[in-house]
Amino acid sequence: FASYCGIDIDPEMMGWLQDHNPDPRMDFHLVPFQNELYHPEGEQMTGESQLPVGDNTYDVIMMFSVVTHLAPHDTRALFAILRRYLKPDGFLFFSTFVNPIMEDPYSEGDPDKPLWMSIYQEAFLFDLLDETGWVCEHYAEPVGQMIQHQMLCRPTDDPNPPRPACRPGTPAY
Repeated sequence: FASYCGIDIDPEMMGWLQDHNPDPRMDFHLVPFQNELYHPEGEQMTGESQLPVGDNTYDVIMMFSVVTHLAPHDTRALFAILRRYLKPDGFLFFSTFVNPIMEDPYSEGDPDKPLWMSIYQEAFLFDLLDETGWVCEHYAEPVGQMIQHQMLCRPTDDPNPPRPACRPGTPAY
């Protein structure tokens, strides 16, 4: 790989990675964004928020266990932010909890633990992608217990991009 940039809201983890990184091709950055579960004292994230990477753009952006812990307004903001940091021919890959048949657009998997398991109605998640300039190229079911539904997306200017169907056998949460 030519370079790797890791970004997170956890100051302890990012500090350790910054202090123990022997590879000059790798950078690690802390973002100040608020998250009720992991960083309640942080700054509210908006679509105009900046990442601490300057003008850098990336070929691939991957998020594991990020959207699974975001409320819809933060997911919308993050998709808008990431759109600015991806090269035009790049890809966004992320995991998420999706329930294709639930009626509400969003649900907490455990109401006693907000953002522990953020579950999105399938159509609503596609709406968030559409609103922020993404088209989903591939949509796949969970892999075991560790990786939930997966979406591989690319930037688009199409206001109504096509929506792929998930593979058969997708469980409903």
